[in-house]
Amino acid sequence: MSSKTKFYSLIAIGLILAIGLGFIAGQSRVAPRTAPCNIPPTIERDTVWLTDTVLIPEPKEISSKLAGEVEAVLPIATDSTSTDSARVTVPIERKVYADSNYRAVVEDYRPSLVSLEIYQPKEVITVTKTQSRLIKPKIVVGPSLTIGYDPLRGQVSPVIGISVTVPLIVK
Repeated sequence: MSSKTKFYSLIAIGLILAIGLGFIAGQSRVAPRTAPCNIPPTIERDTVWLTDTVLIPEPKEISSKLAGEVEAVLPIATDSTSTDSARVTVPIERKVYADSNYRAVVEDYRPSLVSLEIYQPKEVITVTKTQSRLIKPKIVVGPSLTIGYDPLRGQVSPVIGISVTVPLIVK
């Protein structure tokens, strides 16, 4: 085995040892990511009001007023075998039915629903609790094997020592 081969083998073994020992030393100093912190949680509240349908079995009439008149042809029964008809003026009445939960407007002659409003409040509250964590950069101290320039000897040589590593990017 030549001296060059021994030199590169020692560098490779030293590099593997330094990486392994650095990893082991760094893992013992790493705090778990779920560690509690002293930052108080922030709570956000969001309230949504929804309306739902309501069944009213007997609506309460609030007001009734004359909305107009219509002329209609209505049948008149004269006897059991024949019928006749007559022109009649029929009043159109507008009625308002209301309660705390609804309001309906109905017109009478040939009844039709003019408008219907249903008020059934339903409260939905969403509470979101978030907690921030302060993650400090991890400083790792461990053995290292590097290659450096030795200005006293004027050559490049391997260096065995202790290194201090600080990450530049913290997730």
